[in-house]
Amino acid sequence: MKNKNNSIFIIIGAVLIITIIILFYFYNSKPKKYVWYEDYSAEKEQPYQVKYIKRLLPTIYPNKEFKEINFPARKYLDTVTVPTNYIYIGNNLFLNEKDKESLLSFVDKGNIAFISTNVFPAAFNDSLFITPKVNEEGYYYIDTLYYPNDSISLYEQFNEEFGYAEYTDSTNIEFYDTVAYRYYWDVSLDYSYNTFNSYSVSTNFTHPNLESDSPYKFENINKDKLEYYKWSYIEPDNFVQYNTIGYYNSGKVNCVRLKYGNGFIYLHTLPKAFTNYYLLDENGYEYSKKIFGHLKPGAILYDEYNRRYHYESTDNFNNNQSQSPLYYILNQRGFRWAWYLLLSLGVLYIVFKTKREQRAIPVLIQNQNTSLEFIKTIGTIYLNEKNHKRLVYQKMNLFLSYIRDRYRLPTKDLDDKLIKQIALLSEIEERRIRFIFKKFNDLSNQSAIKDDELIKFYKAMRYFYKHSK
Repeated sequence: MKNKNNSIFIIIGAVLIITIIILFYFYNSKPKKYVWYEDYSAEKEQPYQVKYIKRLLPTIYPNKEFKEINFPARKYLDTVTVPTNYIYIGNNLFLNEKDKESLLSFVDKGNIAFISTNVFPAAFNDSLFITPKVNEEGYYYIDTLYYPNDSISLYEQFNEEFGYAEYTDSTNIEFYDTVAYRYYWDVSLDYSYNTFNSYSVSTNFTHPNLESDSPYKFENINKDKLEYYKWSYIEPDNFVQYNTIGYYNSGKVNCVRLKYGNGFIYLHTLPKAFTNYYLLDENGYEYSKKIFGHLKPGAILYDEYNRRYHYESTDNFNNNQSQSPLYYILNQRGFRWAWYLLLSLGVLYIVFKTKREQRAIPVLIQNQNTSLEFIKTIGTIYLNEKNHKRLVYQKMNLFLSYIRDRYRLPTKDLDDKLIKQIALLSEIEERRIRFIFKKFNDLSNQSAIKDDELIKFYKAMRYFYKHSK
């Protein structure tokens, strides 16, 4: 019964494993399903994720460190050496007060922060804009400000594979003066990016060495269909000191450089341009290489952590443990299926092995009657010693023991009464039983017993053992 149950469990387990293998095969053989959500994750190859840009960035300065940050960046930004480039690409940049102060301090030391988002990072509202005042009439206004011509250098010496001319720090690129005029308005200031609706957008660079004869065109594709999209752009006059880096074909600005301390902050409003979908296209690839040409020749820090809001109740965290190994396993298709298969086998083991089982019954060896073997052994010994008389006594004792055990008769007195009782119970002729007793008396009184007499005595007993009831 137990073997039958085990066979059933084995069959069920085999069927389940085969089913998992079949599902795995069909899952991997069917056409790849794309998700058109703007996720900006650097882990996968979906259209609007940024796995390929993460591969491109280390090639800008191959001899410099490239580090992906998967933990609050302030613990790393406070210790980096100048020059270093901080890069963030996403729909929005979520910074708390500590993160913002750390990033601004990082830039103030002479580093670069490149931030490409659809939404202006709200944490910078009180740090990058002109500070408004209120006049006597209660209206907001900004004093007339003038800043002298500012110039930047292309800190990039492009790799030969980029195919661009080599620029050095001595090559200055002049930008327009930044003048903020006094003006009034009676609404609260709105520092968010503005938007306009369109199926597509074309963009270009202000610098003549980077400007393309054919603008870089980007379309909003959703499930292989062209759809309307809200494209973000910047109102640069809200900033204190800026340079325009890029613009749309409509003249709206989509990338500016802001002076902050000894460093610069680049604000870019077209993160979609750096997604996998566009980077696989030559047009998008060239655009990305050019815009990242503004980075300094130093280490690159890619911020993957701040794509989502993180609530921190304490400042104690381990930078190396921000993501568990299971996070990586579940984000890799092969590892994910292996993990699910392992869990399935574990469940099968628990189901089958925790089932109540009957304790194994030990095999009992059947009791064997060794009396005859003992008699044969003793008889052989006595026969070899020619001690026939002792052998006669031994066989008679065994015969009487047999009578006591089988027929429950006392054998103290070997008389006619005992002979008749044995004959009655064993259904052996009385004369045969009487012969055994008489033969025993005769042999016990002899000093020497012949072999043929011993054999007669033995045959009489063997007949009794064989035919008695």
